[in-house]
Amino acid sequence: MKKVKTLLIVLMLLLIGNGLVTVAAQSSPNKWAVVVGIGKYPWTSERLACSSDARLMQNILKSKYGFSNRNIKLLLDSEGTKANIFSAIEWLKTNEDAGSTVVFFFAGHGGYGSDQPPLDESDSRDGYLLAADFSIWDDELRDIFASMDSSKVFMLFITCRSGEFVEDLSGEGRIIVSSTTEGGVTVDGKPYSVFGDKFLNKGIKKENADLNKDGLVSMEEAYAYASFGLISDNYEGEMIL
Repeated sequence: MKKVKTLLIVLMLLLIGNGLVTVAAQSSPNKWAVVVGIGKYPWTSERLACSSDARLMQNILKSKYGFSNRNIKLLLDSEGTKANIFSAIEWLKTNEDAGSTVVFFFAGHGGYGSDQPPLDESDSRDGYLLAADFSIWDDELRDIFASMDSSKVFMLFITCRSGEFVEDLSGEGRIIVSSTTEGGVTVDGKPYSVFGDKFLNKGIKKENADLNKDGLVSMEEAYAYASFGLISDNYEGEMIL
């Protein structure tokens, strides 16, 4: 029996060496994501559901849409500094190309302030995300994402006043979703925010948003199911991540 096994192994090696048998290489899907959730800020004892929302988003990307774990940069709580977020976006831009699926997710505090240079807002105010240390203005995000090659980009913001980001980040091949209007407030919850529970947990994970019953939840379906917030949809057809 041992002699037979040895002969089979030798035969397989010979076939592989002669190109008669090919071994499939392991490769990651061309899908890339930066996921940020800041549920605990260093200057307060308050604990928000934002980090739970981010973990849920990471899980959904892997289990529902086939993202490789190594293709997701997850930044939670104190990891979500402005420098770390920008570094993660640069990592994403280094890896993505025209055929990539790209996701940017942020859950945390957000707000708006006076229009920052360049003074280009008709309402004289700019929106910001509150990283673990500094603010990230909508103009900054617009500029850093401007050079993306991908024609399939999804961005989701679960913050107060997150509607401020929708118009500035809109572009061809992109869907931008916010949990609120420009002046709205995001409601926290347990274990997820109210929007995170509706859009991510019930809508996508539990597939309640599969409105056409095809076994796949598109971003448009998830938004329609959540039924609040804002969306900018410049993607042709339904976007399945």
